[in-house]
Amino acid sequence: MRYINWRICENSVFKTWRIWENRTIKTWRIWENLLDKICRIWENLYKTVEITRKTALGNT
Repeated sequence: MRYINWRICENSVFKTWRIWENRTIKTWRIWENLLDKICRIWENLYKTVEITRKTALGNT
């Protein structure tokens, strides 16, 4: 039974991927930009945390 459910899940993921693959480049560009922004936010957040941590520990 688990095997059948897994196959259904696998097929739905594959179908979703095929639909996405057939989307226009514009859609991909939007996603790419969004991911880039998220990555930059995380990077800035990480840097801020690092600076704060170093300051709190007395620049060691």
